[in-house]
Amino acid sequence: MSHNRSIPWLITYDISNPRRLRRFHRFLRGHALPIQYSVFLYVAPHDRARHFAATLEQRIDTREDDLRLYPLPSKPQYHTLGRAHPLAGINLFGCGITLGLSDPIDD
Repeated sequence: MSHNRSIPWLITYDISNPRRLRRFHRFLRGHALPIQYSVFLYVAPHDRARHFAATLEQRIDTREDDLRLYPLPSKPQYHTLGRAHPLAGINLFGCGITLGLSDPIDD
């Protein structure tokens, strides 16, 4: 994997303290795209994402909270059911991710 190429990262979290949760959510909204309340999309090269993860870790209580970063394939395939995302159909960051559009699930 090239460390210079930007890739999408799925960030999820569960913060136990309400005050810390609000601060964390507000901070993350300034750096990543909200997908659902505790799910964000962050696009960055691997090295920058690692640094960002360390920054996020400083904002949580590692004894009580859960923070996860999942690297996604450069062109992820996914399916959505239910209400569409407000940014449906918009290509994100030029990396081939289009929110809210999906192929039907095959039976």
